[in-house]
Amino acid sequence: MSHLGHAGLLPISVQVSLSNNQDMDKTVAKQYLENLQRRAYSSIGVNAKEIANKYKELFLEVLEEEIKQRENTVSRKELEQYREWKIKDFESTMKIQLPTKYENPLWYSTVLNYSRDIEEGTKIWQLPDGELKQHLEEFLIKKPRLLFGTMPMGRRSVNAMSITVPSSEDYLVVFENELFIFCYLLSKIVARSMYYEGKKENNSIFMPDEKNVVKIILHKNRQ
Repeated sequence: MSHLGHAGLLPISVQVSLSNNQDMDKTVAKQYLENLQRRAYSSIGVNAKEIANKYKELFLEVLEEEIKQRENTVSRKELEQYREWKIKDFESTMKIQLPTKYENPLWYSTVLNYSRDIEEGTKIWQLPDGELKQHLEEFLIKKPRLLFGTMPMGRRSVNAMSITVPSSEDYLVVFENELFIFCYLLSKIVARSMYYEGKKENNSIFMPDEKNVVKIILHKNRQ
């Protein structure tokens, strides 16, 4: 993760999320983030407000495609229950209070949940002294002054960055808005490269050895 000041941010766009348990005033940080997002989306010719109006439409398209792919392996009743659960979860996510009018509620919710998991995990984990423990402790100290978000970075990389907010003690932690899609697709590639040996005691067994992984990749490339 890189760290930038408040200069030179015109080419990037970020999507930001704010933790539910933060009741500290971040008016300056929110305004600064919103301005960055507006400029970022504008620089790539995207109307962020129009995208926000299409979130549900896009979500339903993806959901129906996912259900269609599972029709031969899952019962109709289970599929209907899954559809209802996903729609209910989506509608709940869309009601989350956003820090800016350009914020993507789906990625906002994702960042918020990860932030909460790290905070709760840090209180439980008994980490040995070292760099990781130091970073997590610093995160807990600084979290009340952080505003999370996402936006298109406008660079050919998948990254995140911290940004100091002018005339404020707050910081933005901004993620490329395609970062989570990238991680999702990468995980699918890794999963599809694993050699499936079958089940043992009702558990699926996969072999990640190099020979079988290469064989699977070459076979799928020929298809």
